[in-house]
Order: sequence, then structure tokens, then C-alpha cells
Amino acid sequence: MRLHWKLAELLKKRRIGQREFAKITGLSFPTINALCNNKSTQWREETIVVLMKYFGFKKLDQLIEFIPDESEVTAQ
Repeated sequence: MRLHWKLAELLKKRRIGQREFAKITGLSFPTINALCNNKSTQWREETIVVLMKYFGFKKLDQLIEFIPDESEVTAQ
């Protein structure tokens, strides 16, 4: 199982660069970059809240996608 952040796709749709988005939201560039590249393994609740508010999301799956391992898919 892994979690995939949709942030890179969301920023691309809105034509916003990572550095610009960091300035807009007040989140650090390294945080934004790690999320866009799915390199972050821990997330602060405050970060998720900022992102959810910015995009106007009500559900976490609009921001993060659960991707099961193949073994989890075939076991069902």
C-alpha cells in the first residue's frame, strides 16, 4: 500500500509553480516539493488543513489517493 499525493497534478492544472504555491499558502518550499514528488512520509495536520482549505476540498481523497499493492488487490 502507498499513498499518492495529488498535489503536483492540482498545481499543474492551476498553472501554479511550487515556489509560488509555497508563498501563497505559507508552507515551506521543501514541504511542497516533497508532497509533489511523493517523498514525504509524515504529514502535519496543519499542512493538510492548509491544502484542503486552499483547494476548497471537503474529503481527503481529493488530495491523497490510496494505491494498494498488487498482492492486496489480488487477495480480494
